[in-house]
Amino acid sequence: MTQRVCSRNAASWKKNRAMTLGEAAAAETKRRSTQERIEQTGHVLAGIKREAEAESELSTSNAPKAAAAAERRRSTASDLRRLETEREELNSRIVKHQLELSEAGSRIDDLTNSISEIDRLAASVDEEKAREEQQIAAPPRA
Repeated sequence: MTQRVCSRNAASWKKNRAMTLGEAAAAETKRRSTQERIEQTGHVLAGIKREAEAESELSTSNAPKAAAAAERRRSTASDLRRLETEREELNSRIVKHQLELSEAGSRIDDLTNSISEIDRLAASVDEEKAREEQQIAAPPRA
């Protein structure tokens, strides 16, 4: 009976050993498969990391350009505001000068009329003087 038990135990062990070896082989296959997926994922991640670093370098190199462009925009906006203020001041001056020009034109017309009146009166003074001289020189009428 001991032999039978031993032979049953040996058969059981062989069966267990075969199952264990099969499971070990399956586990090894799964381990290799998982290892390959991990390596592939590592390669993909390394590629993504390289792309991210390249984009980061591009962003870093573009940052000064973007800052310079923003500064140019601010400067241009400031210049436009300054020019708008100057334009308004010039328009105000133009209106003022046009008013002064109109007033000067009116004053010139008034002075021209005054000069004409003075010339007319001066001419009549000469005539009046000549008439008075004739009256003085003429003998008195009796």
